[in-house]
Amino acid sequence: MPFSIEYLCNTIKSGLQQEPQDSKNKIKVIDVKLLNNSTIVCEFCPYSKGTIEIKVEIAYIISFMASFFGEDNFGHETIKNFGARAYSNDNEEIMYAISSKESANFLSQGNPIEWMKGTIFQENTEEHRLHLAKAKVSELENTLRKLIVNVLAEQKGDNWWNTCVESEIKNDVNKIFPICEETPSGSELIEYTYLVHLQKIISHNWEYFNSLFESKTKLKKFVGSLNNIRINEAHNRVITSDSIKKLEKIYSEIMSKIANLHPELVSNYLIENWRIQVKNIVNYYVDHKVEIKNGCKLEQAILLINTMIQQLKEVEIKLASVPIPPTKQNLHHELVHLFNTMRTLFEKMVKNAENGDVINVKKNSKSIEENNSKIRKFTEKYIFSET
Repeated sequence: MPFSIEYLCNTIKSGLQQEPQDSKNKIKVIDVKLLNNSTIVCEFCPYSKGTIEIKVEIAYIISFMASFFGEDNFGHETIKNFGARAYSNDNEEIMYAISSKESANFLSQGNPIEWMKGTIFQENTEEHRLHLAKAKVSELENTLRKLIVNVLAEQKGDNWWNTCVESEIKNDVNKIFPICEETPSGSELIEYTYLVHLQKIISHNWEYFNSLFESKTKLKKFVGSLNNIRINEAHNRVITSDSIKKLEKIYSEIMSKIANLHPELVSNYLIENWRIQVKNIVNYYVDHKVEIKNGCKLEQAILLINTMIQQLKEVEIKLASVPIPPTKQNLHHELVHLFNTMRTLFEKMVKNAENGDVINVKKNSKSIEENNSKIRKFTEKYIFSET
């Protein structure tokens, strides 16, 4: 009779608490638990706020758990993954990592690089939020610049800077633009504007931008929020999780509207949106995946298989609805093919089960397991690991 999951989790917790990572720092374990019937997760408070230091501590924890379970899992065949979730002193999640058993074994082999490649990380450290804020605000700012140049040059010609930009903004730019002999173009001058300038240019030429933004007031409010985040980021102040949520909402709303009318300006957004949507769909599949246990009655097994077929159809419909960036066409079609193959395998299985063909049902089950492994490896490499 295998040890209970509760006993194994308590043993891991006790072992981590008693065995220090080094001579100075012990693992501050909060809890060790089973998630989704397949993942053992350790929740802990890291001894450092730094991203690298937290990842080092996570690597130690996951290596410990993988070594503890070994090859036989103490008889618990459903354990496929190991995870670690780091919390701040305020009980806010700051990092979460999950590794398959195969990836975790790279740590015991002294190969942390391969472990990193095969591990899914979700970060919310102060350092990560600061980097994210800088990247998102800069991307929004540069996209608005490109939008203004494209729209006003098309509507007013190459002289748009002189005819469409207010004197106050021109004077601000002239104070910081390098002195040169040739008259600079609008596309050069706009590089020396700030967010508030961009908002004023759009508002001043509202008839050309009103299809992109709900109202001047809302645009001004968005820019005000972005400016506050930009000031905090520029002075290396802490960017809160609430600020990141607000930034993500503004980023998504502005970039999605620009993408509808000017997709050539937002290639980065399209790729990121594709990655996020596909990631959510794959997570949906993982969360709704059913397992047919040994000894399951035939009627129940057929019912579970048909449920899985419907879930896979849902996955295919969702994947078909996601806008695909040109650079991701091949990857997307490959992922669709993997899920289509999975559905076909389940459809064959249900026919074999209805006909009482036990031998082919077992073959189907093995093929499904192999295809699940392909989906996991594909998504870890191309979806979850992208930044």
